[in-house]
This record gives sequence, C-alpha cells and structure tokens, in this order.
Amino acid sequence: MGVPMRPSEGATIDRGDKAQPSAAVLVVGESIIDQIVDGERRVEVVGGSPLNVAVGLGRCHIPVRLHSAIAQDARGQKIVRHLQEASVAMDDSALSASRTSTARVDVLDAQPGYTFALDFAGGPIRHGSEEIIHFGSIYAFTEPGTTHLQSLLGQLSPETIITFDPNIRPALMGPHPQTVSLFESYCALADVVKLSDEDARWLYPNDDERAVLDRITAFGPRLVALTRGSRGAGLAAGNHRHDEAAVSAQLVDTVGAGDTFMAALLILLASRNDHVLDRVVDLLPSIARFATSMAAITVRRRGADLPLFEEIVELCEKWVQDTTPAATMSPHRLT
Repeated sequence: MGVPMRPSEGATIDRGDKAQPSAAVLVVGESIIDQIVDGERRVEVVGGSPLNVAVGLGRCHIPVRLHSAIAQDARGQKIVRHLQEASVAMDDSALSASRTSTARVDVLDAQPGYTFALDFAGGPIRHGSEEIIHFGSIYAFTEPGTTHLQSLLGQLSPETIITFDPNIRPALMGPHPQTVSLFESYCALADVVKLSDEDARWLYPNDDERAVLDRITAFGPRLVALTRGSRGAGLAAGNHRHDEAAVSAQLVDTVGAGDTFMAALLILLASRNDHVLDRVVDLLPSIARFATSMAAITVRRRGADLPLFEEIVELCEKWVQDTTPAATMSPHRLT
C-alpha cells in the first residue's frame, strides 16, 4: 500500500537557475474521516489536521510522507486514495488500526463542532531522510502517539526543523495542567509553533493573545504564529511581533483553514533557497501575508479542500518579489 513520493520534484518556490529541490517533510498524526453534517446535508470526507497538512504539501509539490494509522476498511481505502491523489507517501505499517477513526463535524454558522470515534493503534515512528518534522493535534496528546513522538523527538539531529500545531480538542484532552505541561514541552523542542485563538484560550484562559505569544516564544521556538480566523494572524519571532489582517474571502466554512496556514508555513520552510528561519525577523510580514492568503483560498469552499499548486502560483511569485532584494532579483520559474 506504500504510496511513492515523486522521484524528482522541483522547488515549489523557484529562484531561477540556482533553485534547489524542496526539502522533504515527515508529518506525524491522525487520519480521520470527517462526517460533515450541515442541516440536512451529510457527507463523508477525508480529514484530520496532520493529514490535511500533508495533503496540502503534496498538492504543492513538496515531498512528504505521513505517519498515521488507518484500518483496512472502506474508509481506510478512501484515505489511501486521497493520499495517492496528492502524492503523499504512507508506510505499509499504517494499516494497523481496528477501524478508521471518524469525526462528526457539525457546521453551525460556519464554525464546526466535533464528535470523535478514534483508533490510533500503530508502531513507532520511522524517521528517514526528511529534513522537516511536523506533528501535533490529537495524536500528540493521546497514547500511543505521545510516547512515540517523545521517542522520535529525542533522537533528531539539531539540523532537523521541527514544527508543531496543537490543534486542541478539549473533549479529548487529559487534565488541563498535564495537557499544558505536555504542550509546553513540545514547544521547547519546536522551531515553529502554530496555534489558533481557540487553542490559546483553552491553554491559557487568563492571558490575552499577545501574552500567549510572549509565553510560547519564551520556550524557544524561532517562529510562533497565532491564527485568529476573520481577525487574521499574529506572528512572533524573538522580541518582534507582526499582526496581519485576514484576506477578504467569500466564507463557506472554516474547516481546514488553520491546516492550510500551517501547510503554507511548511512550504516556505521547505524552500532551501529562502532560509526562512535564518531571516525570520525580516520576513515576518511576508510570511504572514503568504499564509493568510493561502488560507483564504480554502475558506471559499466546503471542507478541508486545500489549494492545488496552480492556485498558489501568484502567491509564490509575490513571495519571491517581496523577499528578494531588488539588486539581486533575477528571472525565476515556478515548477
């Protein structure tokens, strides 16, 4: 059942003849079938925050592998096909769950509510040659995911870029103090942390958003992003802060918007030409603009339907224009 990665991918963001292929990404976390209920309309679609991020990367030509757990049932096969269509690699060992996990998503005034039935059985995480590791969501806060992640993160080289999105689901979390402690331990290992305003309110109910950014930045991440839905996003790097307004969009629903924002950050991190973390302070406005613009594409349609590469070509061109000094700008191509 292994889904092969494309053998030779060009750089998603290409800066001309010196462009290097994108770095490969390992995404760790749950694959779920979302049972979307919107009034009388009911439909089952593939979901799960880590899976959505992986699909977003695969659709945009980033080499990506997903560590997850699904069953050999009809829903599991639906997930496999979805990953194949996006060129996301998945290990044969993924077929280890007794049933494929589901989440009932009730869409109310464009804001989703969730009810879960989960099975995250699976073995240790295999780390290959991927230069970037992304993890988070339910898998990171429930067993056996927590144990497997802690083992993986303790073995990585300092050169590996680690990104984390908690995607908190309160009904599935353990006691609040222990969950916050685990969250903070992950933040201390991560280079990039992305969370939503809802995550922030649950984790730190007595802090405003600026205080949350300050608190998380103090654990050591080089970039922290706090998404705020229709209010845009706030980014932090060291002592520097940037607020970005949301891009105007005809809202259908918000499912997948945060995952798209995370995928956008990973697309930029995977560009070996841009050295985003080395220049993160100077790039904060451009990073925020790219990620909010990409998320605005997803909210215009139903479900977690992340953008195809063809839909972000103009965003990539704008990124190159914004982040290349005029004196060194050269013709570029996009693959």
